[in-house]
Amino acid sequence: DSKSTGNVGKTPSSSSRINCISWDDIPLDLDVNESVENERVVNYRKAAERIQFYLGAVDKLQLPANPLDRLLNELGGPAKVAELTGRKIRQIRRFDESKGRMVVSYEKRKGTGR
Repeated sequence: DSKSTGNVGKTPSSSSRINCISWDDIPLDLDVNESVENERVVNYRKAAERIQFYLGAVDKLQLPANPLDRLLNELGGPAKVAELTGRKIRQIRRFDESKGRMVVSYEKRKGTGR
């Protein structure tokens, strides 16, 4: 088992392959003094946890809609309002049932460029 030996990944060669495991499966109790590889994977795990924390915090922010997209929606949506800014995408706020909350996604503008 790669976790019990501390050898989470191996340098690829013609006869070996890298052991791929999820970042949250990397044990934090590896002896970082044993090898540079152990130190690297433990630091990777800690960095991945920080990134997940920050992404979670950003997801929880209740930011207002983009003012141009909000105005466009209030005036009837893209089918009734011409795009005069030249933007190529717009923000769409919708309810994501799998997450149980409102999410922001991006949609390409549908124009008939002449």
